[in-house]
Amino acid sequence: MRTLVLGGTQFVGRRLVEALLAAGHEVTALNRGMRSPVPGSASLRADRHTKGDVGTALAGRQFDAAFDVSAYKPEETAEVVQALAGRVGRFVHISTGAVYSAEAAMPWTEDSPRRSTEPASYGSDKARCEDVLFAAHAARGFPAVVLRPSYVYGPCNHLYREAYFYDRAEAGRPILVPAGGRKVQFVHVDDLAAATILAAERAGVAGETFNVAGDEAVTFDLLARLATGAAGVEADVVAAPASPALAALFPFADFDIAMSAGKVRARLDATFRPLAQGLRDAYQWYRGARPFGAPDFARDEEILARASRQPGSPRRLPAEREER
Repeated sequence: MRTLVLGGTQFVGRRLVEALLAAGHEVTALNRGMRSPVPGSASLRADRHTKGDVGTALAGRQFDAAFDVSAYKPEETAEVVQALAGRVGRFVHISTGAVYSAEAAMPWTEDSPRRSTEPASYGSDKARCEDVLFAAHAARGFPAVVLRPSYVYGPCNHLYREAYFYDRAEAGRPILVPAGGRKVQFVHVDDLAAATILAAERAGVAGETFNVAGDEAVTFDLLARLATGAAGVEADVVAAPASPALAALFPFADFDIAMSAGKVRARLDATFRPLAQGLRDAYQWYRGARPFGAPDFARDEEILARASRQPGSPRRLPAEREER
């Protein structure tokens, strides 16, 4: 396939470009040119924050499939739709599970209520991007597919997420997690990339939406134990009461995320690796890349010291069994 990736140099976009190239596809990545392109891919330069830039860069070009990893505002999606209408065979948009309403019953399915598009937020803006695509498909058959991943982890992650656990495991430090037993879901970046390519190749799915998430819904306690186990360390997990300091330190939002991925398995034949396996894979990349430099544990010490003097002080959690 002749493919276009909007983004293509960081985390999800980079791993998607690498997967497309490995499968023998021709890849052009459109971005601002701020980072080194993946070897073997062609580059187009455009700034999505500058009106008309993307349309100019794509003028006259045709693609079998396009993948949008970098749209965060509806006007960015609208410009790409206008630029590619009639000149792309399939358009796959990477949305997010954050579009779902926190009040919706879990596990979320593709038909679960979405959050309100007001006030503006990451989740509501991504929902409005989806609305642009749904409208374009309904009005003129624009061949869009929307993917809604859960938390994404794995090699090339530029967000300080699983690294939070790896750094503390290596330093032999207690790992602070929010008390309360929240459960969350993850998808390995390479499994997301594979599902994204399947969404472009599979006939009869234009206009559809797919959740993309691994099977396990795990507590933060179990997540910490799986991540530190990937680093070869037995975790010392400490549940701390909610506080602004903990919210600023801990890399995941303190609410439940549970999504049904039955549709993507059935319709696209997508597969997902076990979380423990994926975290080992992510750690092998992290120990070589070290993208965040030396960790700073000052805030950990502050939380432990402050909470130990208050009711509901941090408590060490016993080991928990993995649930599916």
